[in-house]
Amino acid sequence: MDRVPKRQNLYNLSEPNWSLEEFILKMRDIICDEYFHPELKDTKFKLNLSDQKSNNDFKISTTLEKDILYNIPREYQSQAYCILIDDNGVSLISWTKTGMYYAFLTLSQMILTSKEIGKLEEIKEIYIPICRIYDYPDYEFRGFEDDISRGQRPTMDEFKRFIKILSLLKMNIEGLYIEDIFRFEKYPQIGEGRGTLTKEDVKELQQYARDWCVDIQPAFEMFGHMDNILTMKEFEHLGEFPGSQCLDITSDESHKFAEDLIREICEA
Repeated sequence: MDRVPKRQNLYNLSEPNWSLEEFILKMRDIICDEYFHPELKDTKFKLNLSDQKSNNDFKISTTLEKDILYNIPREYQSQAYCILIDDNGVSLISWTKTGMYYAFLTLSQMILTSKEIGKLEEIKEIYIPICRIYDYPDYEFRGFEDDISRGQRPTMDEFKRFIKILSLLKMNIEGLYIEDIFRFEKYPQIGEGRGTLTKEDVKELQQYARDWCVDIQPAFEMFGHMDNILTMKEFEHLGEFPGSQCLDITSDESHKFAEDLIREICEA
């Protein structure tokens, strides 16, 4: 008897809402980004993307081209892509927008300019090697746990910069570890003066992250490490004992308090 449970997807990653035009603008910015080729930013470099292939253009496709993608297992297709580069141009093929984005990240890493390879003092040309690439991740979820409850709460700009870096590294999860750093409308005194995140802040970060193919997964501490809350006079009676970092699980009032906190977190 097989006692090993079958793999189940309990969580589905979000897809960005780009249009083709938005995708083109975003990909051009990425190529000229400080992490790739900032020297192209002040040039006349143009990115021509279309869904039809022509010479010297990029072609993007989200159709199921089985003759090309046949060797990618179905369970990995949501983030898989194929890059075909030949004398006729560059083709990027995927099933999803996320896969297309990862294809472009890989392509951006392969680009060399005439200046980089020492042929010219100024950038006159870019070079891309002829190749065929099939790629998909071994792990569906790849990310980083960010503990923002130890007095080092980032600004919104720093949050977004970190999300972008994760995305450019093809990571797709940012875990936010939260103790008292969320502003609860029912209990506004929690985290007061410690830079709490509002519901609006969280929703803004979620939308920004989704546009970069990253999902924010909250980790709200409820089993311990609640000392910043339970040492407050109005909440200390909810602890397991005076000075406790844990809720008293035998108390109906503690259950109601925990439910209030979780409900507000979920609304964000």
